[in-house]
Amino acid sequence: MTETPRRLRLLLVIGSLGGGGAERQVVNLLATLDRTRFEPLLYLVYRTGALLGEVPADVPVISFDRHPPRTGWRRLVGRLPGQLRRDIIADLTTVLRDERIDCVYDRTYHMTLLSGPAASRAGVPRLSTVASDPKSDFDQQERRYRWLKRRLLTRAYRTADRVIAVSEGVRQGILAEYRPAPERVVTLYNPVDFERIETLAREPLPEPMRAVFVAPGTTHLVAAGRLQIEKRFDLLIAAFGMLTGEGGTSDGRSSLHLHLLGEGPLRPELTRQVESLGLSGRVHLWGFQPNPFPVFARAELFVLSSHHEGFPGVLVEALAAGARGLVSTDCPHGPREILDGEQGGWLVPRDDAAALTTGLRAALSDPAERDQRTNRCRERVRALCSRPATLARLETLITEVTRERS
Repeated sequence: MTETPRRLRLLLVIGSLGGGGAERQVVNLLATLDRTRFEPLLYLVYRTGALLGEVPADVPVISFDRHPPRTGWRRLVGRLPGQLRRDIIADLTTVLRDERIDCVYDRTYHMTLLSGPAASRAGVPRLSTVASDPKSDFDQQERRYRWLKRRLLTRAYRTADRVIAVSEGVRQGILAEYRPAPERVVTLYNPVDFERIETLAREPLPEPMRAVFVAPGTTHLVAAGRLQIEKRFDLLIAAFGMLTGEGGTSDGRSSLHLHLLGEGPLRPELTRQVESLGLSGRVHLWGFQPNPFPVFARAELFVLSSHHEGFPGVLVEALAAGARGLVSTDCPHGPREILDGEQGGWLVPRDDAAALTTGLRAALSDPAERDQRTNRCRERVRALCSRPATLARLETLITEVTRERS
């Protein structure tokens, strides 16, 4: 009788399950991994986030904050610089050993800083994904102990069994910034379930949005992402204000609306900007949407205004849902690869509101050209981001690094 091979126990680690792209990719991976070959588990620093309810029922969730709060002298020790990081690494190391984990997968550089030393101590192979421009992301987010964190991050990437870059541009950035062994750095686009998105896009709009979208003679621009500085929604609002100040679009539709889907720390600031520009009736901050695809499907334009990205899957998701056109900043990295230059949409210089206004105007003024570019791009991303192909490649990488260590 042939013995059934043991399933590999894969631990996915991330800080929490808020509504960001990295968190969404982790949840999607948990749901789609081949259960005949893998047994996925999830480790969170904080058991919070809008996506917690989407974790599959068969996936155990272990969180650092399961431990009771420190009291007395232990609380004082916990306030020492770097102590929280040391505690998380120690806890994660224990989890790796106790749960007999075969491989670790981390999705953000913050978690790479933790899973790197933990996996090394436990002797467990590790895959670390870089989902954004490595230099811009680090420089923008880190303010304290930068030299130390960069040194620790360099060590973590150089000791990873594989570093996964979500675009070729990100791969080149990793090699330039951290100089790991080139043969250990691979490019793997994020998998996208086009059929699922198309199905979800046919669902009705949430009631508060419906009245805005069905109003006759209206044109709708949509953007989505966490409301934080690198997404540059302030730039998009400023550009939209310039566009509406011109009286609308050249095809005579003057009722333009901008819809922002997402939540984050900049909501109050963005709300004040909308009010100061007199755009309260035209710019709508709808917050996090569990199913954003019906909104994407009704977008005349989907707009990405980021300062930097890795491989902005939201552009691909907007195409899959049925958005009619794409306008994006030419930020590093990802948009140029997705749009194949400007063959699939409009690229504009980043951090330039006037240039973004010009791109929006151009895309709105020529529906035939917009449809042609969008259809071309939709075919391209279906080939690049096919879920079966990308998922199979990732599963192969997990199996490879586990066998190499064995």
